[in-house]
Amino acid sequence: MDAPRFDPAGYYELDVAKGTVRTRGGTRVIVMSDNVATALVSAAVRSGDLAGLRALGTQLGDEVRAALDGDPKRAEPSAVLGEAAAVLGTFGLGTFKIDRWGDALAVRLEDAAIDDIAATEALLEALLESLAGRAVACIPSADGSFLVVDPSIADVVRGWAAGGASVATMVGRLGPEVAS
Repeated sequence: MDAPRFDPAGYYELDVAKGTVRTRGGTRVIVMSDNVATALVSAAVRSGDLAGLRALGTQLGDEVRAALDGDPKRAEPSAVLGEAAAVLGTFGLGTFKIDRWGDALAVRLEDAAIDDIAATEALLEALLESLAGRAVACIPSADGSFLVVDPSIADVVRGWAAGGASVATMVGRLGPEVAS
């Protein structure tokens, strides 16, 4: 399958008369300043209710899936992750970066609009779950990246991260089968 080429031209449709903004896929979106988004994210984190951030991650995953004709598994991994980076950037959420450590994957948002680890974790998990079609855990590391792991080992890896471990250290602890 050919890699999709993201084209931001015409991504948003503004209907000033109706007061609406929609993505090219028809999803209604709201344009707001990062100050407002930060206040909403902070309130969600304080309340412990990250459902809205997970919903946003799923919506972003749906946008990526639509660009890939609904099936990211048929596309090359680099195309899927590239499309995800384009969608996150188009939504103004920051620059999505991916680092491969053998079979392990670490992701991060640079110049992120959301400046909270728990909120970013929820958003990235939902995005990646939508793309992978299965549950994942994103474990924040000391270096600002999130190591993507199976939820069955998340508690162990989270313990390493709480001790200040970097992604490189955590991947090394997972063993050579992951790092190769």
